[in-house]
Parts: sequence; C-alpha cells; structure tokens
Amino acid sequence: MDSAVVDERNAATEPWWDDLDAAVLACLKANGAIGPLEVGRHLGLSESAATSLICLRALAGKVRICLAEPATLSAAEVHPV
Repeated sequence: MDSAVVDERNAATEPWWDDLDAAVLACLKANGAIGPLEVGRHLGLSESAATSLICLRALAGKVRICLAEPATLSAAEVHPV
C-alpha cells in the first residue's frame, strides 16, 4: 500500500471539524427534522455548505436523510394550461 494514501477513517480530525460536526448534530436534535436551508440559518452557513455537512454526516451514519423533493417548479408546471 502506498504510504502517501491516508485512511480517512483513522485520520485525526481537526478541532474545528469536531465543533462543526457537534453543531450540526445539536441543531438537528434541538429543531427536529429540518432542511439544509434551516440548518444553515441556525449555524450561519449557506444552504449548500449545510447540505454538504449533512451529506457527510449521513455517510458517517450520524444522521439520516429521509426526504427529497423536486426543485422549485415554474408557474407553467404548477398550473398547466
């Protein structure tokens, strides 16, 4: 195995990452099931940053992603002629 390859499961995490991880989990515990936009608002992050963090937490088995919906629909799609 190449010694330059790092096994991320055994790599030490940075203190700021642990703090951010704890903040995401605390936000979800305090507010229940909320979307990335709301998580971002609570933590002072963009929706895309919150989405990335939530996805990483899901990959680590710390949160569960259970809802998805289509992107905002145009007026024509909502009220077809």
